[in-house]
Amino acid sequence: KVRTAVGAAIVLLATLEGCATYHPLPLDQKAEKQALAPPDMRAVTLEAQAIHHPLLKPVHLDPARGFTPEEVAVVAVLTNPQLKAVRDQRALAGAQVLQAGLLPNPVASFGQDKPTGGNTQGTVTAYTTQLGFDLTSLLTYALRKEAAKAQAQAVDLDVAWQEWQVAQAARMAALHVLALGEELPLARQAEKDARQTMDAMDRAARTGAVSGAEEAGWRSAWLQARDRLLLLEQEQSRERQGLNQLLGMPPEEAFPLRAGPALSEGQAVFEEGSLADGLGERRLDLLALKKGYESEDKQLRIAIRSQFPNIGIDLSHARDTSNIITNGYGVALDQ
Repeated sequence: KVRTAVGAAIVLLATLEGCATYHPLPLDQKAEKQALAPPDMRAVTLEAQAIHHPLLKPVHLDPARGFTPEEVAVVAVLTNPQLKAVRDQRALAGAQVLQAGLLPNPVASFGQDKPTGGNTQGTVTAYTTQLGFDLTSLLTYALRKEAAKAQAQAVDLDVAWQEWQVAQAARMAALHVLALGEELPLARQAEKDARQTMDAMDRAARTGAVSGAEEAGWRSAWLQARDRLLLLEQEQSRERQGLNQLLGMPPEEAFPLRAGPALSEGQAVFEEGSLADGLGERRLDLLALKKGYESEDKQLRIAIRSQFPNIGIDLSHARDTSNIITNGYGVALDQ
């Protein structure tokens, strides 16, 4: 009796020990500070050399020299806050693939009947063991695996497409900032020259050397040059803030940029109609839609097969109090 009870207790404790446990992660100020901290460029430099993306190649970054627009595109994929949340979908899809690959758990039971009254002479303790299987889930097992894998591939492609869009947005923002950086010195010089000319014309108008209309014309030219300079400065500030937002950087930080290699003429020319050829096999969002359609088709087939009655089979082994041992089976249909 004692051995049986101890054995049952050990089995129960081992089962409970194998169960997953939950440990809450506190949302304290330290966690918030880590989440809001700007990216660590040393870690980003290492990740950029090993990035895996269907449209982006690994790059070697040198923060001391600054970043080209192409390098900025890779950095944005690694540091964009929204993409970090989007990539969590991959882990969820991977978990669903793992879950779909699991066979249904069998149901095991064990019971004992000990004679405690009446004519107990010559009797033994009866027991019953049963093992049950759900056969219906086996009918949809392969389809569930295929549907989960197709959905995971669709998620991967969709995430890669969103990464590509963020990369191109960051690249264009970097190009705009660099272009404005080249245009601003010219605008400042033009405003300075216009102001000096206006001052000279103002002095000449006071001596009567030029008319008031001529002086007003030069003043208008200076005002136009100043307005253009202010607009360019505002546009550069707006583009820098937009770039910092894509990179997960503080708004006030000046992200170092440098011009990349010039685009050659051969790279800029495309044959007519070449852009549309095979578009469905190149655009990641269209490929994601295809995989999503494939997954939904599998789900429809699963629903059709699930219309059949649930079938379960039970295998049993038992001994009664008169020491007769039996083996049996049972089939259950659940409408």
